[in-house]
Amino acid sequence: MSSTSYSDIYDEVNIMKLVGQDWEKAAKIMQSGIVKLDTRPMKGTQVSELRQTLFQDTSGQALKAGDTISSQKEVQARIKHPIIWRYQSADQPDVIDEIKNEGYPSENTAMAQAIVAAAAQYLDDSAIATIRGTGAVLTENQNDDNTNVISLDNLVDTKAKLGDEGVNLNGGSIALRSEPYWKLVTLGLIAATSNTYGNAAQDEMVRNGQLPQNVLGLTPMVDDKFTDLTSNKYYVYLIGANSLVIRGSSQPIVKVAESTVNKKFSTITNFKVNYAIGFDGMNYGGTAAEDVSDTDLATSGNWALGAAYSKNIPLARLHIKTA
Repeated sequence: MSSTSYSDIYDEVNIMKLVGQDWEKAAKIMQSGIVKLDTRPMKGTQVSELRQTLFQDTSGQALKAGDTISSQKEVQARIKHPIIWRYQSADQPDVIDEIKNEGYPSENTAMAQAIVAAAAQYLDDSAIATIRGTGAVLTENQNDDNTNVISLDNLVDTKAKLGDEGVNLNGGSIALRSEPYWKLVTLGLIAATSNTYGNAAQDEMVRNGQLPQNVLGLTPMVDDKFTDLTSNKYYVYLIGANSLVIRGSSQPIVKVAESTVNKKFSTITNFKVNYAIGFDGMNYGGTAAEDVSDTDLATSGNWALGAAYSKNIPLARLHIKTA
């Protein structure tokens, strides 16, 4: 066994094949219907600038899409989203004598699965933080009546905050913690199914991009990383389809090394994912560096409207209680 080396055990090329081009699909956010993937390469090192066509009146004020006025001009607005880098290192030791040739494929598979799971979790965490930060700053899109237990009327009133744009939320997602989700179940507003927390694409429960359970045309995205408020009070987010832009690498970048310590052989696997994230029409003005954190993304003061009308951002926030 003295001749055993890293290359005998871990196959970096095979790992990358197992990770595949579609690692994003493992993320919960990708099953919600709200993501719009932008395949154009990112420019710059800290902030990704997207160009968005908007309409303004002669005074330079942004208009709601569809408004009719006597004179309007088309403009190109720069929408800035943060570019995010996520790194992870894992040291996985194995006693040389326990390594067997037939274990190579399973070792590679396990490594690839760990990379996919971690990279997908990074993407979910960033998306949840971005939803929280953007939802907090869009005050015109908020329904803060938390005096009554959540009901269908609450949800309808929240969609109505967006006016006729509220109709365009259909096909999107209702994003919330598990507590208000189960309250919706007990109220009969939504049907609980076995794939609420699972990979719906893999268990063939998706039909036309929709989970079989929804409320007001919105697919639930349940995650307890959404803010937990006091006294059974929570925020619920109603998000339009294809509204959250994600740009970035097509797969994690993996680098590996080997070391022998105390007669143990180990691999140190480092992987990196990077992407830009944000809603069309929103500008990011917070920390613009490689260490942009989920806390930065969740801070409302770091987000501001670009040149867009507030109701054109297909995101509404409801403040409710469950008891």
